[in-house]
Amino acid sequence: MSIKLGMKNGKEFMASWPSYQELKTIDEDKRTIEFVFSDETIDRDKEVIKVDGWDIKNYKKNPVVLWAHNHTGLPVGRSEKTQVEEKALKGRVLFTSEDTGNSLGEAVFNLYKNKFLNCGSVGFIGLEDHWAEEREKDPKVRRTFLRQELLEYSCCPVPANPGAH
Repeated sequence: MSIKLGMKNGKEFMASWPSYQELKTIDEDKRTIEFVFSDETIDRDKEVIKVDGWDIKNYKKNPVVLWAHNHTGLPVGRSEKTQVEEKALKGRVLFTSEDTGNSLGEAVFNLYKNKFLNCGSVGFIGLEDHWAEEREKDPKVRRTFLRQELLEYSCCPVPANPGAH
């Protein structure tokens, strides 16, 4: 499910509900984790975000990783590598530490490492979407985001997209 967080340049700023993440690579020495930020799995609100519709150009200029879409708090990390590959939006997150000025990132990293956290969520602006026809009874997909701009990635405790891994 996507939720409206606000407006930016006359467009709705959206966030998907968090998605389960299978942590592919954890580097304890560097405090990095590789994530699947988003894929095309139907989420629990019958929405899909098309992978080939991601615009990540501006995100790469400011690749923030937040805690639970908190735009007023300090970031808990940054994405060192963000790209669309293998039908998914992926990123390698470097987490902050006390040495870098925010010990919350170190705590979040340790929660992932010890499997207390397993999911994340994308914050985005929907640029183009498609709604299912009203005449369809209980459509499998209610809304499809065709083009969207990535604004941030968030570490979150509650998952919704069971396909992101």
